Amino acid sequence: ADGSGLVKAAPDGMELDEGAVEQQQQQQVEQQPDLQQQVQEQQQPAEVLQQQQHAELLKCRYPHVPAFLSYIRNRRLVTFRRLDDPKEPGLQLELLQDDDYDTVTAALAGKLGAADASQLRLTQHNAYSNMPQRTPMKYRGVAALHQMLQHANHATDTLYYELLDMPLQQLEQLKSLRVHFHNDKTEFVAEHVVRLPRDSSVADVLKDMSSRLGADYAGRQLRLLEVYHSKIYKVGCRKLTVRA
Repeated sequence: ADGSGLVKAAPDGMELDEGAVEQQQQQQVEQQPDLQQQVQEQQQPAEVLQQQQHAELLKCRYPHVPAFLSYIRNRRLVTFRRLDDPKEPGLQLELLQDDDYDTVTAALAGKLGAADASQLRLTQHNAYSNMPQRTPMKYRGVAALHQMLQHANHATDTLYYELLDMPLQQLEQLKSLRVHFHNDKTEFVAEHVVRLPRDSSVADVLKDMSSRLGADYAGRQLRLLEVYHSKIYKVGCRKLTVRA
């Protein structure tokens, strides 16, 4: 070795210093673990990154290609409007056209912040009048979303909803009557919605109305009249069931 610290090749016929050779070999052996450690340190961040990416992928709604392509093909953007205000902009939800009744109502309840999805009642859109249909959907009466968004072979993107004060399945077991109360001068006083079991009679309806009208009409005789086009169509017999 010269003064610069470099080891020069020995001239022909000159033997190398065996101590210097052994020292170089020892340094190479000592450097090998350091190189292995550096390679491992470089591989560890890559492995951690791959594990993190895999974990994030599993958190995705559709982590696999077939499921994602099915989502792209079946997704529907649906507008929900309140039934009592059908001209409002409403709210929009992205659903799948194969979603069943429970999935649709659960998604809507989550968007509205409603505690019980069973207290929602849906009504389909009328493609001709651009308004809600007259008859709401029954509980689980339509199997899938794509059927809810059909009217007379016309596809729509709108549904209407109501927030009820009881589960829809329970409400459908009752008969709901919208009663307009008029006094003895035929003046309109108030409107009442009476809900009774379907086998109730007209007498039961009048009894319920008497409890609503208060002390001013206590003991007064009441009659239930069916009106059609502003004309009295039928006078309800007290024994007649409301189902009839």
